[in-house]
Amino acid sequence: MVDKHVLKLIVLFSAALLLTGCLLGGAGGSKQGTVKVIVLSSSELEGAVETLEITLGQKGQTLLYLGHPTDEAVEFQLEPGLWQISGLWRRPSGVPAAVSMPVTVEVSRGKELTLQLLPISLPSDADPVFPMVGGLVGSARNGMVTLTWSPPDLELPVEVYRRKLEDRPWQLVDVAPAGVATFEDENPHLDAEQYYAVRVVDKSLSGPLSEPLKVYVPEPWAILSGSITIDYELPDLSTGVYMPGSLYPQGVPPLSDIELELDWKAEELSVIFPDEVAFGQRELLFARAGLALVDEIPELLAAVGVPVGGTVPNIAVLEEAGCVVEPNSPVVPLGITVNDPYYSVQWNLPVIGLPKAWEVVQGSRQVRIAVIDSGIDVTNPDLAGRIDERTAYSFVSGTNESPLTDKRGHGTHVAGIIGALTNNSEGIAGVMWDVQLVPIKVFSDNGENASISTVANAILYAAGLSEEYPNPEPCHIINLSLGTRADHILLQQAVQRVLNETDVVIVAASGNSGETPVFFPAAYEGVIAVGSVVYGNRELFRADYSNYGYGLDLVAPGGDGYNPIWSTVYESYGAMWGTSMAAPHVSGVAGLMLAAGIDPREIPGILLRSAVDLGPPGWDQDFGYGLLNANWAVRGIDSVQVIVGDRIGNKLIEKAQTEVLIGESLTGLKVPYGEYQVFTWIDLGEPGIIDEGDYLFESEPILFEEGARVALNMVLRPVKRDQ
Repeated sequence: MVDKHVLKLIVLFSAALLLTGCLLGGAGGSKQGTVKVIVLSSSELEGAVETLEITLGQKGQTLLYLGHPTDEAVEFQLEPGLWQISGLWRRPSGVPAAVSMPVTVEVSRGKELTLQLLPISLPSDADPVFPMVGGLVGSARNGMVTLTWSPPDLELPVEVYRRKLEDRPWQLVDVAPAGVATFEDENPHLDAEQYYAVRVVDKSLSGPLSEPLKVYVPEPWAILSGSITIDYELPDLSTGVYMPGSLYPQGVPPLSDIELELDWKAEELSVIFPDEVAFGQRELLFARAGLALVDEIPELLAAVGVPVGGTVPNIAVLEEAGCVVEPNSPVVPLGITVNDPYYSVQWNLPVIGLPKAWEVVQGSRQVRIAVIDSGIDVTNPDLAGRIDERTAYSFVSGTNESPLTDKRGHGTHVAGIIGALTNNSEGIAGVMWDVQLVPIKVFSDNGENASISTVANAILYAAGLSEEYPNPEPCHIINLSLGTRADHILLQQAVQRVLNETDVVIVAASGNSGETPVFFPAAYEGVIAVGSVVYGNRELFRADYSNYGYGLDLVAPGGDGYNPIWSTVYESYGAMWGTSMAAPHVSGVAGLMLAAGIDPREIPGILLRSAVDLGPPGWDQDFGYGLLNANWAVRGIDSVQVIVGDRIGNKLIEKAQTEVLIGESLTGLKVPYGEYQVFTWIDLGEPGIIDEGDYLFESEPILFEEGARVALNMVLRPVKRDQ
């Protein structure tokens, strides 16, 4: 033990070495300052000492520098604030040979101070051995380092120090009480090697450090993975909103759901030219081929011709010039009408979650939706103020039909689904409470169907890409409740130009032939293809007539003869069903998303990922990615939060967190060591609060240990009251 004479000599200097927690001032700011310490000593100490210790103390931390006694200057990088600095030289036995008075320094940009070491005189017969700590060993596990050592002869407290390999000073970590020979460091440097050392301390003086122990601490991660599914809760449709029905206008030809094939020898042909030079010679080439020019689309280098005098055209003349020739086939509206006035329940709106969506957004007059169809009847009171008459346009050739009339009723019915006046105590409710509807007429009032070129021109016009038919105010969304069984390059090129050159969202009906695959243009990449579901026996199922299979993206209410879709018709209301009725539900919700500020480029992805999965997990041929989910779509929800941590009431305390796109699995989330719960959460209510209506999975507490791999099957279900 230390000689009592030595202790008396150094007791006046001991306070300088016990600095933790008793200094004035504190760290200020995050930038470091520089302190250079110059050590002055007397010549009589040369060769009589082993180590030089410089102790640097600030409120909350103590640093200890060990160096060779010949070092005359040492530079430190310290946090700004008040620091106390003192020095001590030790003999080989550990007994002090010299000490300095403590100096208080205000560390800012840079300081230089001098420590004058004062020799300690010892009796000639005294050569005490200072108590040492030996046998230091340690191990790392779960992000913690456990140290043990051989206790000193006397029961004294033991200081534990740590430093990174590249650091010069040691940092005091903690003090183990007297009689304790183990310590657990819960905050070591992760994924790094570091040194540990210990020393005894009594009321007057700390002993020399033990031999350093090197310890590598790996990252203490467990890996969490698992499947994520959502147990959707559809609205209760056992009750509905009823209204008196009205007969569909009499004398109007029914809307066919059968595509008409055209005879190449007698009907129109679409010709796509290979370049602008060939397009410039279109009249000459048409004359040689026996075709009369009836329409053209310069933006697509295309023209439409009809055989002259009923003769068979010479197609070879056009093909030799590099042209692509295809029939200008008809495109039909994909709706089915019914005249029954009593099936008037608007089950279609709650089933896609619109009442909840309306709590977020109701619409905007700034959103423009093109209805490429049979026109929109401007006289219907439930569409008053919704129709942009200035940019309405008719592409019906050979007539003076106005786009603001609709003897077929199909376009008016589609328009009402999108944007009939809502919350006005009359009529029906539309998906959007406010919107600008742009009627672009391609189907004639006399029952004739549209051609491919007519629809292609209409698509370009709606998007503001037509040079021949300039649109001063392009639309944001194009609804195409129409289709054709065969693929046509002309139609494909029109769609691709819009998708490549604009942010316009294109929505199209999948078709009403009850077959696979979906019709065109719905089948084109980038177009949102919408199939139809029907409600019956308190469940939803694919309508028999709805096209399915490859290319199908979503389903929405399309109705049938038992539960049709009610909407606007000429001056009144009528029932129809078909994929024509399903598509405008999606167009209207896309309009609500725009009104809510969602980027149009993100709308397709959010619509697909937020959909209610009705069939097998993921995409399937009957429902695509699922049922249109307006409530989630307008909130931009396309992912699930995965949170590992603790729950306090209705709040979560995070230890690890990530987001997973709906429909995908969780892979490789690193979780720190500890016992936590796992939560998967869709926050639909007050942000950051688990409340009624949210979707949640909550696990039992799980111990996450270093290197463990934890797999969970996470099923989200609606949060109930008081859950």
